[in-house]
Amino acid sequence: MRTCSNIPCTMMAFVLLLSILAWHTFVHGASAPFPFYRYLRADSPLPALVAYHPTNWDPTQNRYPSRASIRRDLEVLAQAFNGLILYAVDVRVTPLILEEAIHTGYQAIMLGIWDPRSRQELRLAKHLIEKHQSALAFSLIIGNEGIAFHRYRVHDLNAAARWMRKTPETASIPFCTSEPLTVMQHPALFAFGDFLCPNIHPYWDRPDLSPDQAAQWVRDEAINLARITHKPVLVKETGLPHGGDPRVSLHHQAAFWSAYLSKERIADISDDPHIWVAFAAAFEAFDQPWKATQRRLAVEGCWGILDPHRQSYPAFEIWKRTIRNEPTGGKETEKGTGYFNVAGKLQGRRADARPSVVVSGCG
Repeated sequence: MRTCSNIPCTMMAFVLLLSILAWHTFVHGASAPFPFYRYLRADSPLPALVAYHPTNWDPTQNRYPSRASIRRDLEVLAQAFNGLILYAVDVRVTPLILEEAIHTGYQAIMLGIWDPRSRQELRLAKHLIEKHQSALAFSLIIGNEGIAFHRYRVHDLNAAARWMRKTPETASIPFCTSEPLTVMQHPALFAFGDFLCPNIHPYWDRPDLSPDQAAQWVRDEAINLARITHKPVLVKETGLPHGGDPRVSLHHQAAFWSAYLSKERIADISDDPHIWVAFAAAFEAFDQPWKATQRRLAVEGCWGILDPHRQSYPAFEIWKRTIRNEPTGGKETEKGTGYFNVAGKLQGRRADARPSVVVSGCG
């Protein structure tokens, strides 16, 4: 028998196969999945994540929330959610959020890295994961829309991922990156991470659809991504704004979420138990007026399902019903009626963009 360095080649191939299977089991296997995956696939309580920027926070003015303010935010959100999606690791805010999340009973955190090139942000993220992973199921989002808006490159994502996976504590945390749907479909981003985390926004990409049609389109696109890539998918951002544009409303926002949540939270799309899609995240918790100012686009401040004073909109009430396993309600708009008419993909989302219709606030 031909040998390879005194070891039969068939034996080496067998050992290699076992190694691959062991890695696959470590990452995806039913016997030892990531804690974050177990959270997503739980039947009770259902997973319910929300994109969270604190109230009383304006990074453009260096204004930061107090611990008491963060605690009150999380108490209100806990009526509908048991997990948080964060976008950056900030030493003045993120440690407080995690401590109060544990105190309030949250189960999961998607911890975002805003700048994958920042070793300071990576170090703090690693420290917080190591400190709190016994209490929270973590995943890591390395970058948010930085490829789309030219803030960093794919090799920066890969370097950050390699650095974060150096220690056993963070090696057991699943990671992804997040980009708009049209950008996420790049092969290099398909290959990145343990799962895909697209931002799928019908407001920008399919303005011709009614809310219930838009909800179905988001679900179809996410399932298609999973089928193409053979990877799990979590839709990190979707929804509709409720203001900042005269062609949207609280009614349209609520109708979208009612349709979106009327179907399964987790969709298994093949016989492979490791390929699934999670429709378990809301965008976003509170209206953020500073975003409208920063981006000079009124609608950017009006995606919340609560207002900046923590008063709920109808969409929040829909999410509250789902966490109690109550029906989300019927369709709330006429099928086939478009709810706005905004042209084109990422048009209008640049920092220097100006809408054709300027609206002050979310009214």
